[in-house]
Amino acid sequence: MLLLSLAPAAASTASPFASTPARYRAAIAAQPWRGALEPAAECRAPVECEVTQGAIPADLRGTLFRIGAGRVRVGETPYGHWFDGDGWACALAFPGDGAPPRFRARYVDTPRRAAQAVWRGEGMAVRGAWTQRGDGSPLANACRIATSPANTNLIYHAGRLLALCEGGPPAQLDPATLETLQPEVRDFGLPSLLGISFFGAHPKVDQRSGVLTGSGIELGLRFPPSLGLFELSPDPAARAPLAQASLPLPFFTFVHEIGLSDEHVVVVVPPYGVLGTMLEQLGAVLRSVVLGGGSNPNLNPNPNLSPNPSPNPNPNPNPNPNP
Repeated sequence: MLLLSLAPAAASTASPFASTPARYRAAIAAQPWRGALEPAAECRAPVECEVTQGAIPADLRGTLFRIGAGRVRVGETPYGHWFDGDGWACALAFPGDGAPPRFRARYVDTPRRAAQAVWRGEGMAVRGAWTQRGDGSPLANACRIATSPANTNLIYHAGRLLALCEGGPPAQLDPATLETLQPEVRDFGLPSLLGISFFGAHPKVDQRSGVLTGSGIELGLRFPPSLGLFELSPDPAARAPLAQASLPLPFFTFVHEIGLSDEHVVVVVPPYGVLGTMLEQLGAVLRSVVLGGGSNPNLNPNPNLSPNPSPNPNPNPNPNPNP
């Protein structure tokens, strides 16, 4: 087993929550695990790690990339769900010959994050999949497509490191520094009738040919929407897809995963629809506007399933990690 830790430049006795708003500090004091959900810090300059257990193999060379939701609140305002948290990419680079690896971490500079930086209004600047914009009212959110946090997956293909999410285009990062080179990569040529075609977070790469097969929901005039399937060349000079197809879905649902065989793309279609849930969401938003209260109702995948199938003091099936 190999265990690593970051080697701090200097010991610090300052509280890591010194700049945390008071109500969040109180929540952390009551339940310390909440401290792990505070916004992650960037580490733009490489920091050498210490080996605390085991030894690094001499022939281990390369970089391990990971990404996740690094910020689940903006100031005092939490996102409606941690799935909406801003993408935080990190890299652990092993130089080889048993030398200690170096760590970096950086936020993906998405258009959403840029909009939040200059927003001075109520709530959030833009919509997320689980987070309403502004005051959460239908007027502030109608006809606005949810923005991508680029927080779900990193993939290196055709000379580019891409940060992916289920909705929206990928972002391109510099593999050496994690700097965002392109906040939205739109040169793959994945058109739909209304110009809204998502690049899903879990494409597959054929290990023999290097060809990437991806998928994403296409929003257009057809309802239910179609699932776009595409193949991308491993050649860095190629940008147009090698092949494209639209697979009509039997009902409005979100396809999370695909698989590859020698001759087929395997699409897993979830056995539940989204339209009924969307109508429930709209009703909950309208009720919150009329009656007051929260503006980010939780998503219950199946309206026929109770969010509390067993006795549970917490009625929220998707609890926000912070109060």
